[in-house]
Amino acid sequence: MTGYINAPVGLTHLRKDTVRALAGSNGEPSELNPFVTDTDPRLTEDKIADSIRTASTVIDIATATAPLTDQVLTALDASSANWQYPVSDTVPLDITKNTASAGTSPKAARVDHKHNISTAAPSTIGTTNSEGTSTALARADHIHAHGDQLGGTLHSLATQSTAGFMSAADKQRVDEFLTPGALPTNRFDLYASVLQTTSTTAQLFRTWSATDIEAGTYLLRWMWTFRTQSYQTPGVFVLRLNGGLLLQFIMAAAYNGNEVIGAMGIANVPLTAGTHSFQTYISRFGTTSRWVEIQQSYIELIKAV
Repeated sequence: MTGYINAPVGLTHLRKDTVRALAGSNGEPSELNPFVTDTDPRLTEDKIADSIRTASTVIDIATATAPLTDQVLTALDASSANWQYPVSDTVPLDITKNTASAGTSPKAARVDHKHNISTAAPSTIGTTNSEGTSTALARADHIHAHGDQLGGTLHSLATQSTAGFMSAADKQRVDEFLTPGALPTNRFDLYASVLQTTSTTAQLFRTWSATDIEAGTYLLRWMWTFRTQSYQTPGVFVLRLNGGLLLQFIMAAAYNGNEVIGAMGIANVPLTAGTHSFQTYISRFGTTSRWVEIQQSYIELIKAV
């Protein structure tokens, strides 16, 4: 049996520490770089300790401590992250009147957080509107002091059935009624020629109309001046409204021939709106022939307040 041994041409000796590597797609192996390097596609799924690989970079978490309950991984910047709580431990801001703002904090508020609201005593009621500048709120049971206010038409006028404010016209009527010697603006004057009579039959002295009367209840006052020839000669004075009897008096002068003021009144005279007629009568009382005289007269109507 014949055998052949082929030997390589020349002698080849390998170092015992020789290491060769497969050629990579990036970087050729050499004595100084015996391994495949750079971003070889075969290494794209490698795990990098203390880091998270993204599509474009590596996020370093080498400095992150072990996570605690309820913590989440939060980016610190473009290449590092750490375990943090997603809610804020900072006390929330007080509620104030200010421009609306989305804020800048990346942290959410806890579900049981509370905002403080400042409260203060409210201002006294004023005479003009004002938004105010205070950042404090008034409590539900706050009270405003009324203070001194101006007049005007801010309140309803008083009526016979409802309390309210007094009008300027009503105030004038009250002053005229209460002030001795005042001349009421709502009176009806009778400065007529003197009526003198010796008759015991009632004679019409004068008829006149009160126009534009408001409907309501009135206080009526009839005032006049008169003379008699003697103390023993009383006069009969009659006042009628729209033909109906309102007042009737028998009076005598204290001194012969001297002028005497007579004043009679009746309250709660109901009047409808419109025009009403008043008549005054005078006659002598008794059988003597002495005269009785009315010199002037007027009626005053004051609406009940």
